[in-house]
Amino acid sequence: MNNYYYYIGGAILLVIIILIILLLFKGKKNKNSALRKKENNNIEGDPYIVGLILMIDKDYEKAYKYFKKVVMQDSDNIDAYIRLGILARKKGEYEKATNIHQSLTVRTSLTSYQEKLIYRELGEDYIEEGRLERAISVLNEYLHLTYDEEYFKKTASLYIKTDNLSGLKEFLQTFSKSYSQDFLLPYYLYTIDKGKDNLKEQENMLAKMKKYAKNHPYLLYLEGKLLSEKQEVKKALKKYIECIEKKPQYYEICLPKISTILLDQGEYERIVPILEKLETELPEDIYIKRELADIYRKKGSIALSKDMYNKEENIILLVGKMYLYKIPQEAMEILNSIDMLIKKTHYTCPVCGKESSTFEWICKECGNFIEK
Repeated sequence: MNNYYYYIGGAILLVIIILIILLLFKGKKNKNSALRKKENNNIEGDPYIVGLILMIDKDYEKAYKYFKKVVMQDSDNIDAYIRLGILARKKGEYEKATNIHQSLTVRTSLTSYQEKLIYRELGEDYIEEGRLERAISVLNEYLHLTYDEEYFKKTASLYIKTDNLSGLKEFLQTFSKSYSQDFLLPYYLYTIDKGKDNLKEQENMLAKMKKYAKNHPYLLYLEGKLLSEKQEVKKALKKYIECIEKKPQYYEICLPKISTILLDQGEYERIVPILEKLETELPEDIYIKRELADIYRKKGSIALSKDMYNKEENIILLVGKMYLYKIPQEAMEILNSIDMLIKKTHYTCPVCGKESSTFEWICKECGNFIEK
C-alpha cells in the first residue's frame, strides 16, 4: 500500500513540474514575441536598416525597394545609392547597376572610402555585364586609390582573359612600386611564358626574376622550357628535375617534359628512380603509383607492378592491374577507352574552384597563382 501512494505522489509531482515548465516557456515566448514586435515596429521606421537586413537575408527584390525609398527621401545618401547599384547587379540588371554607380563618380562630396567603393563596384558591374575592357579601366582607377591584392589579381585575370599581354606588362610596370616583387613575380613570369619576345630577351628577363625567387617552381619550369627551345636538352632536363625536387607537387607539369627528353635520348630507364622518389614524397598521389606500376609492367617487373597496383583500392589502379591479364582484343579496346576517361586530368583552382582541362600557372578566373 505504501508503494502505491509513493507512485501516485511521484506521478502528481511530475505533472506539477511539467505544468510549471510549460507556463514558464509560454511566458518567455510571449515576452520574446512582444520584443520582436517592438523591434519590428522600430525597424519599420528606418527603411535603410530594413534594406540592410533584407540584403543580409538575400531578399534582393524587397531590399531594392527599401533603398529606393531612402534615395528618394535623401538624394545625398551616397551609401544607399551604392547599395542600390549592388542590388541591381544581384538581380541581374547590370546596365541599371552600371548607370547608378557611374552617375556617382561625378559627385563632388564623396569621401575617400565612398570613392573607392564606387569604383570597385562599378568594376564588378562591368565584369558581370561582360564589358571586360571597361572593367579593366575602372579597376585600374580603383587600384590607384587603394592597395588591394585581391582586386589586383582580379584585374590581372581580366588582362589574361582578354589576351591583352602588352596591357598586363604595362599594368605590372604601373604598380611595380606599390606591390612587392615577390607578389608580382608570377605575373612577370606569365608574360615571359606567353610572350612573343625572342629567346635572348626572355633569357634576360628570367635572369632579372631570379634575383627575387631563385627556386620558384614557375621560374625553374620556364628555365627548362627556354633551354629546350635553345636545343640544350640536357640542361633543360636538369631544370625540370630540379623543379620537382624542390616542389614535388608540381610533377604533373614537369614530368611529361622529363619523359619526352629521356625517351628522345634513349634513357627512359632514368624515369624510374624519379617516380620512386615522388611516390615516397607524395604517398597519397594515385597517379604517381599508376605511372610507376605501368612502367614496372612494361619492363616485365610483374611482382613490383602488382605490389604497386595493390597498394590501394582505387579504380585507377584497378584498371591498370587488368592489363596484367590476357584480355580479348574487343575487351582491350573498351579497357583502353575506360582508362583514358579515368586518367583524364582536371585542374581545379584552390582559391576560386574554377576547373580546367589544362594546367595554368595563373587562374584565368581569379588571377591567383596556383599554389599546390
